[in-house]
Amino acid sequence: MSKLLLKRAVGEAIALALIAWFAVGTIRYPIESTPTFCVECALIVIAFTAGLRLRSFDRHRASIACMAFVVALPMIMYVVTRSMSNAIATEMAAMTSFGCAGLVMSVGSLRLRSISLVVSGFLTLFTVFISDAPYALLIGIGWITLCLWHLIANHWERFSTCEVNSVQHTMKFRPLMVAGAVGLVVLGTWAVRGRLGEASPFGFGFMPTSGGSQWSDPGARHGIGSGDAAIAAQQQADSFGAVDSEFFLESTESTLFDMFSDSVGQPKKRNVWERRQGMLSLNVQEAHGRSSKSEQGGSSFSTDRAPPERHSHLDDVRSKAAIQWEGPTGIRLAMNRYDTFDGVDWTNQAELAVEKMLPVISGQERQQTWFFDPATSREFFDGAANEIAVGRTKVIGLKSQRIPLPMMTSGVHIKEVIRGDFFAIDQDGSFLMPDRVAVPALTIVHSASRKLMEDELLDRLQDNCSLATQERWRPTELKKLCQQWTNETGNKYQQLQSIVDHLRAEFELDSTVDLGEGELRLTDSQTEFPIETFLRTKRGGQHLFATTAALMAREIGLESRLVTGFYVRPSAFDLGASHSNVMPRDVHVWAEVKLDDQHWFEIEPSPGYLPPVYSPSLWLRSKRYVAENWPLMLGGVLSLYLMWRLRLIWLEWALMLVWWLSSWLPAQARLRLAVRIIETRAWLIGKSRPAGQPTRDWLLMMTGNDSTVEQGHQEILRSFCDLADRICFGNASSHHDIQASQRQVLRDLVRTFSAKRLALHFTEVTQ
Repeated sequence: MSKLLLKRAVGEAIALALIAWFAVGTIRYPIESTPTFCVECALIVIAFTAGLRLRSFDRHRASIACMAFVVALPMIMYVVTRSMSNAIATEMAAMTSFGCAGLVMSVGSLRLRSISLVVSGFLTLFTVFISDAPYALLIGIGWITLCLWHLIANHWERFSTCEVNSVQHTMKFRPLMVAGAVGLVVLGTWAVRGRLGEASPFGFGFMPTSGGSQWSDPGARHGIGSGDAAIAAQQQADSFGAVDSEFFLESTESTLFDMFSDSVGQPKKRNVWERRQGMLSLNVQEAHGRSSKSEQGGSSFSTDRAPPERHSHLDDVRSKAAIQWEGPTGIRLAMNRYDTFDGVDWTNQAELAVEKMLPVISGQERQQTWFFDPATSREFFDGAANEIAVGRTKVIGLKSQRIPLPMMTSGVHIKEVIRGDFFAIDQDGSFLMPDRVAVPALTIVHSASRKLMEDELLDRLQDNCSLATQERWRPTELKKLCQQWTNETGNKYQQLQSIVDHLRAEFELDSTVDLGEGELRLTDSQTEFPIETFLRTKRGGQHLFATTAALMAREIGLESRLVTGFYVRPSAFDLGASHSNVMPRDVHVWAEVKLDDQHWFEIEPSPGYLPPVYSPSLWLRSKRYVAENWPLMLGGVLSLYLMWRLRLIWLEWALMLVWWLSSWLPAQARLRLAVRIIETRAWLIGKSRPAGQPTRDWLLMMTGNDSTVEQGHQEILRSFCDLADRICFGNASSHHDIQASQRQVLRDLVRTFSAKRLALHFTEVTQ
């Protein structure tokens, strides 16, 4: 095989191995220390490059040592990071070392390159299948595309050893074959999408972080976490109730399930009877624990509140989380909503109750029963899959009938619950479990909500605040500020966003502010309401921010309400357990604005809390970018036009710069570069060298025998061709010994035959 073909095959094998290495890195980077990961990658690249360089100088022992260091480096970093208390996952280090071995084999013999292809393919497809990233599939498609190109090229280059009469090069056949194969893969994937059953769980764990069993790694976790994890255990559960596992554990506390088992016997008599569902005999494990208690939320919310007490005692080691949330952080989980305000207290007067939920069975092998709000279920199922967000809420220390759920939740699901009377929607529009004192501890509630785009807010948000919902109490200062903040804005959504931005920028969040007990009571001597004091001092708690935003939304003609619940802090995310611990101190107050008859969207006026994300569509982002940067875009178009018109000038400068920087290259490489520069100039003027025509004939054809062509140009071309014959076909020692006059020949060729000069010569030759 020629050196050119060998370089192509090795280069493609290296590229395939690097794709596999990159796929493993995409999994490691988000969860590991960034400096450690970057140092490891840099050392691998340096050692691999050094090994290739030493190999080119026939220093094989040093090259082998560098390649061995590349393979061993991930495990060395694994040992080093463990000593620094910043350990890398064992399986990730092993996969990286496996990928490095494939990278090293890609520069070996033909057999080793074949093994490298198998290694890189396994790593790429394995990491794509286990990755949760939505764009991980693109890595696999890229590897498959390059692999097909590599295999097809190897197949057709086998014919290069055969003697043929003529060879016609084409760039259409190979790309068409690759595109056709990739198209078949994509169409096949799309054809089977949604037609195959759900994957069944693999009971035997073979990695340290898998479910684990008595035969797997002794360091394996039995399930995910202990009992506090958002997903309960599969092998040895430490929790009870409606957990997402194959085991249902016995408990003397009230749960969602009233089960029985001959092996365990009858449960103890309960004094409080609540709604239950009969279950079949299941695997049962005992669990003994004490449940914490908390008060249930009231039917009203007051803005007249004293500063919270400061607790100086240390927290216990045991978790005091109210709930655990598995889903995106920085969001709000609503529990109570209020739509009527009298100046101090918020109450609810709405009639949004839904007693009968719509059951929907999803899945094929593992059928799950979801219960949806009938008013929003149709558009929920008609929407695209990427518009649906699914999260899980696990109740820990929350004693309430209500279920904390994100905005625009339409359906809920609890494993094995098939009775629709377990769920309902209260008068204020919040989900709850009726006929129960509280949602049982350790119950996992799956929720399905719809994502909201900014385009919908711009198009659908209109005046919807009727006179019946307008408050009698409307402070003058609030109206003035609202008019001042919204006068220069456009549509309703922009006005609402202006109100929120001013509150977050100009007011200070301070829950310790005491406005004075006498000023907050509704008596004859009252001078100020809490909102009036808040507007005057520009300081207050989050409930005052939310109340002000809700009232100002009504001033611009939008219906609004106050919402209480929990805020999922980004800092509360537990990377090992893959969920967020929501503590009692994370209670939060915000506002919601009515979009249409069935939908409300949230706004976050309190500074220090992440606002809700309403992503604009690609079309909206494009329009905004054009509107904001049209002078820059116009200048860019003009610049591109000028660059195209003046391409011969600046490309000529670029080619001369490349020639000037190539003075350190050996003779043969510098000769090849000179020919490439001349061919590039000819291509720029539309006079490319015909395929199959020798370079000497093509160069001499430019001058021909026309007497009008300068004699010096013909001499330069002949001298260059003689020098090329000497370097390419002479002794090897002559490659590194070029006289000054011969170097001058190369310089004269590059400097004399510019694109403009070549165009003139070709014109004279054709005439």
